[in-house]
Amino acid sequence: MNSKLINTVRWKFIYAFLLSGILTAVILYGGSQVGQTILEAQAYPDYSIPAQGIRWLVNNIGSVPLMIVVGVLGFVLFFSCSLVR
Repeated sequence: MNSKLINTVRWKFIYAFLLSGILTAVILYGGSQVGQTILEAQAYPDYSIPAQGIRWLVNNIGSVPLMIVVGVLGFVLFFSCSLVR
């Protein structure tokens, strides 16, 4: 592949898009694992305030809408940061 082709604006956007998607998927997977661990610790009455907040969000809003919002915000953040450099 020609190195001029890799340095075009189109390829930079494609790389930024793919990198943002991969990073967002990793963050969402890790966040869901941490969230499940926190929600499983409900038996303890004195767990931390962030755990109480996550529990409230999941119980009142739901995990799917929460993951959609976090995923969209994460993708936009990663995509914009990768284009700035």
